[in-house]
Amino acid sequence: MRILHVSDIHLNPVGLEVAANLAEQFDVEAILDTGDLTSYGLPLEANIGALLEQLPVPYYFVPGNHDSAANRAAIARRRNVTVIDKEIVEIGGVRILGIPDPRYSVDAAGGGVSGPDARAARERAAGRVADLVEALDPDVLAVAGLQLGSASTGLVPLVIS
Repeated sequence: MRILHVSDIHLNPVGLEVAANLAEQFDVEAILDTGDLTSYGLPLEANIGALLEQLPVPYYFVPGNHDSAANRAAIARRRNVTVIDKEIVEIGGVRILGIPDPRYSVDAAGGGVSGPDARAARERAAGRVADLVEALDPDVLAVAGLQLGSASTGLVPLVIS
């Protein structure tokens, strides 16, 4: 089973082109993105979803702190994209629990929080994430922010961020 893990694309179409090439070269089942597909939370940024629809394999997306609620929703409506939000998805028999960043932190004036506040929110959520890991027993924990997985060490075979 091959799943390509990417993160922090930040609207870079070259990054998605590289991901597409790697997906084909290594014959992966899917691409799993652990956040920050967009950068500033602007509505126009959700248009990157059009590039996701062209990828050769399904794209699974765990939103990060740069992915606004509006962009998360717009990207979720795209064909070929599955947004993972505190739930298990199964890719080729591998059970993956995706935990999005609990905060949008790019623009405090636009509803986001500061970087330190976002990190603190991830640290506060780590215990709840560990509870979900224990309850759902995934094979992989995919978190958008490493602090989210800090309390799950030893509870799951693999944590990616």
